[in-house]
Amino acid sequence: MPDRNSATHDRWRAGSNNWFEDTAQTVHQKNNNILYGKPIARRILNECQNECAEFVNKYQCRPRLVTVLVGGNESSKLYVRNKQRIAEHALTFKQSPPPLVTIPVVAAVREMLLEIGEPLQGKDVVVIGRSKYVGTPLALMLSQSSTTAKNSLVSGATVTICHRHTHLSNLTWYCKNADVIVSAVGRPKLITQRMVKKDAIVIDVGISKSWTDKAVAQNKQFVGDVDFHDVQRVARWITPVPGGVGQVTIACLISNLLRLARHRRQ
Repeated sequence: MPDRNSATHDRWRAGSNNWFEDTAQTVHQKNNNILYGKPIARRILNECQNECAEFVNKYQCRPRLVTVLVGGNESSKLYVRNKQRIAEHALTFKQSPPPLVTIPVVAAVREMLLEIGEPLQGKDVVVIGRSKYVGTPLALMLSQSSTTAKNSLVSGATVTICHRHTHLSNLTWYCKNADVIVSAVGRPKLITQRMVKKDAIVIDVGISKSWTDKAVAQNKQFVGDVDFHDVQRVARWITPVPGGVGQVTIACLISNLLRLARHRRQ
């Protein structure tokens, strides 16, 4: 957490020069089906900013965000860079040995679905990927029952998990019949327009470099699991990569850190 009297913190508090500048596009734009992560992340981080100030006033110490980067995966490097960029405004950031921070992707997907505001109860949802940190807990969250009004919007769905052993023809069938598709496998442009029914909601969690797309590779751009421009034609809501789930994930990480810091002090 930055010093409250520092110029950096004052600029971030003023909102004029922070990472989430006012030029960020809003979620609900006319004739626009793109669900941007920036406005959602900005809302979460604004709440975190107030919590940071309260924490420092009460405990006279600063929460610290620690990251461990293993290997040279480009997607992981991008995530760490973006995390550092935000944390410099909100928290004291250090890259050092453990403890390891769990990426709160599931919370980010929940926030994006809540932003859409459509109840998932009884809807068919396909989660592509069964990792223990993303796919599996996400499927459980979306299928479980909830007693709270807010969480009930993102629960009670009929969820199908697809993975590396799911044949492409079967994957296509499951996706084509899904009301919501969440992909988190890191395979560039795996989901195409022919696999998505009209007015489906598509949440792209995957991020990678497309080595098969020369134009993308030469520009050193990252792409998601979804062929964005192709699927955008039929989807009712779709998240971009980058600019979608990733930014909300980082904001949820900061929020979780503050929650854990408070719990540790209590």
